[in-house]
Amino acid sequence: MDKNNKKQLLPKSSLVIRLVAGMYLIYLAYQLVMRFKENASDGAPLAVTIVAIIIFSICGIILTVVNGKAFLKGEFQGGAMDVSKGEETEEDSQ
Repeated sequence: MDKNNKKQLLPKSSLVIRLVAGMYLIYLAYQLVMRFKENASDGAPLAVTIVAIIIFSICGIILTVVNGKAFLKGEFQGGAMDVSKGEETEEDSQ
């Protein structure tokens, strides 16, 4: 029953893609802030720009921190925290 309750680990490529997506959202928020400072009258309305900056920043930071932390800890398939390989070898030897 414990095996069914375990959290499935993601492939390493998924973590990297999420990490890159988070950094890209942070970059987009930064670019919006820079454009906002230069020309407040051009482009989208003020409220839309501010909401986009906030949403991109929050989502980007969350994606970057959570997936970066998981990547550094090795919480992916074949990583340091992947115990499924160890369990398979124990079961095979018995």
